[in-house]
Amino acid sequence: MRNEFFTNYDGKQLVRINKRIAHKMYINGNMVYACPVNSNPWLMGVSTIDWLMTMTDEQKEKYWNHMVNSISYYQCNAEMRHYLKFYAEKGEIK
Repeated sequence: MRNEFFTNYDGKQLVRINKRIAHKMYINGNMVYACPVNSNPWLMGVSTIDWLMTMTDEQKEKYWNHMVNSISYYQCNAEMRHYLKFYAEKGEIK
């Protein structure tokens, strides 16, 4: 995995993380961003994988799998490649 980061006009910086870390951050309640591997997250727009406080851990797990599969199905193609890359804000990574 390449060490990628992107900064937008507000100064918010997204750092690329792997799927395992993205999943842990999502379970812990942090915002995770996903986009196809051959795209720039600020130009194409990223999909946010939000979490809800009312969800149990089992529901979060099911929702994570559903969201990742949905984003992959609708946004990934031959031009953008068939898998996702994940990002998190620089200060939130643990």
